[in-house]
Amino acid sequence: AFYVFPKVEGLEDSVGFAERLMEETGVGVAPGSAFGPHGEGHIRICFANTHERLDEALGIFEDFLRTDR
Repeated sequence: AFYVFPKVEGLEDSVGFAERLMEETGVGVAPGSAFGPHGEGHIRICFANTHERLDEALGIFEDFLRTDR
């Protein structure tokens, strides 16, 4: 598998977070709550892509985290 499941500090609505991230940036992640109640506060990121696309998406994700708080 090519996944990571990080906890996002202060995240209480992983579905809303994933939706906003997709709508505002075009970067998709899976909400942690989709994997059960203990997944809330997490997101799942898939790394099955090219290094270039991953670098771009993670940069966008980082910017989103900095401005979304």
